[in-house]
Amino acid sequence: KRLNLACQELQRRQSGAVARRGVAEADLRRLQTEEGRLAAELGIPAMSLTTAAAAAGCVGDFNSRLTAQREQVELARKDLAMTESAQHMYEKFREKSRAKNACQFCRRGFVTGPDRAAFEESVERLIVKIPAFLDMSRQRLSEAQDDLTRLESQRPRWERLQHLRHVEIPQKQKDVSACWEDERAAQAELEPKQTEHRHLEDRLQQLQDLRSVAASLQRSASVIDELRAAARGKEARLLGANSKVSLQAERDQLRTLQEQLCELGREEDAVRTQRDLLAKQQEQLRTQLAEQKGRLQLLQAQVARRGDVDTELATRQVELRDFKEAARRGREETDAASARTQELREERSAAAARYRRDLDTRDTEVRTIQHE
Repeated sequence: KRLNLACQELQRRQSGAVARRGVAEADLRRLQTEEGRLAAELGIPAMSLTTAAAAAGCVGDFNSRLTAQREQVELARKDLAMTESAQHMYEKFREKSRAKNACQFCRRGFVTGPDRAAFEESVERLIVKIPAFLDMSRQRLSEAQDDLTRLESQRPRWERLQHLRHVEIPQKQKDVSACWEDERAAQAELEPKQTEHRHLEDRLQQLQDLRSVAASLQRSASVIDELRAAARGKEARLLGANSKVSLQAERDQLRTLQEQLCELGREEDAVRTQRDLLAKQQEQLRTQLAEQKGRLQLLQAQVARRGDVDTELATRQVELRDFKEAARRGREETDAASARTQELREERSAAAARYRRDLDTRDTEVRTIQHE
């Protein structure tokens, strides 16, 4: 009975460990699927044993890009404000110069009509270029704001990806490992109990064989009882008929038979006692065998479920490879877009430099014209 209780307790432990491991593995697969989907959407490789250390670098790179894009938006906004201010400044500069009939930059008066015409022409050339620069500044600001909006929309997914890679997935992996350890420990403790159970089954078979021997002994005892009754009847007939035949041989034979009968009676009692004991043991073994059969069916169901889990795992691995391929393509597209963005930034920087050079040139021309 103690062995049966111990086996049941170990089986419950193992079943609990298997159930917990199944739940933890299902949660882990769900988290890995979500992580792979987020990684594919963001264009980075999915987390594996080789890329786990680089996960923090990807998030840090995104934060750097977000900060740099905010700085670009701020610079574009300042550039637009400076361009609008320049337009207003040139308009005001021309109006004041017209009102005071003198250049407000060099304080030289317009003595003749050609002086005024040269001033108007130089200022007009500068003012005409300002709308084009203003459109370029607004376009750059709009592009920078669109990029910033796109990055801001990606930030929740990046934060979720970071939480998955650094908190949830490692925790689930630890839970799965702990469940595996519990299952192995329960299996290691259960194997000796199962060996002992098999030994008890062998003993039960021996008891069943011994039952046939006990049945043959019972038949022998019945034969002896019949012989005893026949001997008593014969002795009664001989004594009652007052026969002169010597009864010594019959008495000796009867004594021998009585001794054999006593011996067989003792053997019968021993066999009966042993049979009762074996019957009790057989009943216990039947109970244990029924419990073990139930446990075997449970283990067979768990093994079948394990096969389904392996099949599902193979399917998820195929999907993971597809996700990795999609992530690689997305990363290539992202690299191409980054290269294009870098080219546009360089073009914008070159255009801004040209704008500043043209502005300096125009200022120099204006000063030259005003000095003339």
